[in-house]
Formats: sequence, structure tokens, C-alpha cells
Amino acid sequence: MKKFSDLEIVEECIVLLFDGVYTTSNTLIWTMYETLKHPEIYKSKNRVKILRGAILVSMRMNPIASGALLRVMPKGGIAIRRYCLTKNILKYVLSIA
Repeated sequence: MKKFSDLEIVEECIVLLFDGVYTTSNTLIWTMYETLKHPEIYKSKNRVKILRGAILVSMRMNPIASGALLRVMPKGGIAIRRYCLTKNILKYVLSIA
């Protein structure tokens, strides 16, 4: 098993640092946006509980890290509402709420 060089370790640490800063700062920005849209949060007696809920909702409504999941349709195809997806077709499904 190959060991990391000192430079590779430093590079990995930098990647982890910047990735964490990016996602955290964007989550906080969206949380502030969602919270400011609802000023009743500040008037509530359960501010901490409601603020926790606001953070969870902002992460669900504005996901920072999302991606596409590859799916293969079943042999007989599938009907979703008025759309018919035929067999053996590759589809990408977004992994957001």
C-alpha cells in the first residue's frame, strides 16, 4: 500500500478545509435567508427549537451537496403519472428534496 507524501497530505487537508468552509457558509446563508423570510421566529418562546427546524428546512430546500443518481428502468418499463419510461433506458434522478 502506497503511503502519502507530505505534499499529498497537505493537499488533502486543504481540500477538506475548503470543502467544509464552502458547504458551511452556504448552509448558513440559506438559513439566514429562510429565517429572515419568517420574522415570527424571533417572537417565539421556543426560538432554539424553531431555529433548529429552520436550519433543517433550509438544508432540505436548498441542498448544498447534491448529485444525480443513475437508474435503469425495469424490463416492462414504468409509468409515472402520464409519462411512460421504456425498458433498458438509463435515467438520472436528482438527489434533492
